[in-house]
Amino acid sequence: ERSPPPTPGGRCLASTSEGLGFSLMEAMAAGRPCIASNVGGLAELIVNSEDGLLVPARDASALGGAIYNLFSDGNLRQRLSEKARDKAFKSFSIEDSVRKTLEVYEETAKKRK
Repeated sequence: ERSPPPTPGGRCLASTSEGLGFSLMEAMAAGRPCIASNVGGLAELIVNSEDGLLVPARDASALGGAIYNLFSDGNLRQRLSEKARDKAFKSFSIEDSVRKTLEVYEETAKKRK
C-alpha cells in the first residue's frame, strides 16, 4: 500500500563517492523529494528533474540552489515526490531485484561459455 502524500520534508545526499544509496531508495519509497550528488549509484537512482534533483559533487552553490528550488516550489516538490514513490515501487521491489540479479548471472554465464 502506498504511503500518504509527502510533507515538505525531503532527503539530501551530498556525496563525492557513493555505491548504491539505500537511504535515498528508502526516501523515494516514502515519497520524499530527493536531492543527490551526481555520482556513482546515486546517478543511477535519480533521473534529474524527473524523480529527483541531481547536482554536481562538491558544488555547494548548485546544492544550495537545488534545496531552495525544491522547498520554495510546492508543485515541483509534489511532482518529484510522486514520481520518486512510483519509481521506488516499480523498480526497487524484491521481485525486480531478483529478476535483475538473475539477468546478470545469466549474462555472465553466457560470457564464460
